[in-house]
Amino acid sequence: MPFRRDPTAPKLDDYSTKNQRQEIGRYFDDLEELFDARPLLTDLEKKKYAVFYLKADLQVIWTAFPEFSDASKTYLDFRTAVLDSLYTFADLDRLAVTHYHLGITTLEDLAEYWRNFMTISSALIRRGLATDISTQRAYLQAFQPHFLSQILFRLQIAHPERAPDAIHPIDDVFDAAEWIIKSNLHSLALLHGLCYPAPSSGIQL
Repeated sequence: MPFRRDPTAPKLDDYSTKNQRQEIGRYFDDLEELFDARPLLTDLEKKKYAVFYLKADLQVIWTAFPEFSDASKTYLDFRTAVLDSLYTFADLDRLAVTHYHLGITTLEDLAEYWRNFMTISSALIRRGLATDISTQRAYLQAFQPHFLSQILFRLQIAHPERAPDAIHPIDDVFDAAEWIIKSNLHSLALLHGLCYPAPSSGIQL
């Protein structure tokens, strides 16, 4: 592995900026390129190298993670713990509010929101900063009132055994929202066909 001042050594200089997630993610990517060229490195050695190239103040923070000192935890466990620590519940709320104002109208919008939400919520749950119930409630915040009422109605039909005020699993909400978007697209296609029928071929029988 390169020395600290070697030009090929991975660097993490901007970890305190608003782009810290991207910078730290890039740091791990650079580190793992070096690991790939050295397949005999153990998880313990990888964890030591992960902090070896850091500035002193950040090195103190990262070595304090239990996953660093626990020999039963792998390098991947340590990396996950570091990346998870970058999220707060406020990030989850901001994500939901952003999608609420943008509107979720397409399958692409829905999938993007689900991916980002699950990344953050999974990190918070692993750290004990959120529960399934709290994240299920937060997930609904991104849907505007009319769309949300359609989703809840669809869930009542799909899961009649649940109480009307039940908190539904996120995957069930996703499935209901997906069904509504697809249904709306199908209705629009039918309406377009009625308004603009296909031209006659002009062939007389």
